[in-house]
Amino acid sequence: MLSSFCCSMKYGLSILLISLFGCNAARRINIKNTSGNDAEVIWLIKEDSLANSPFYMNAAKEVKFTLQAKAPYNFIKLSLGQGNWAPVHFNNITNDLDSLIIRSHHGYIKLGTEEIKAFLWTRRHGLDKGKITIHIKD
Repeated sequence: MLSSFCCSMKYGLSILLISLFGCNAARRINIKNTSGNDAEVIWLIKEDSLANSPFYMNAAKEVKFTLQAKAPYNFIKLSLGQGNWAPVHFNNITNDLDSLIIRSHHGYIKLGTEEIKAFLWTRRHGLDKGKITIHIKD
């Protein structure tokens, strides 16, 4: 009886460890608007990166997201590959970007490539640093 319990514990622990460490989570950028007003987030992609950037959608240099004031339309999850935001993956993606513009009722901010890196790097979180969150608030 004890040996079957130990055997089942061993398998249970193995399944737990595989589920925690065996799969690669998606690298995400989550954008949330809690400002009470509509907001826009605009990613401008560098011309020479259009063909291979994960931001490249709809054959456009500009990728715009409008976040409304109320849920569920105030939240966006961008998936940009698997794994975490290790420096090599982070630099590959941010080097494709020309600028980031965030507009809200308070005004707007426009960040260039180096500013985008600093802005996003400090917003990495999670056990594996696999998420970046941009929070637009009052």
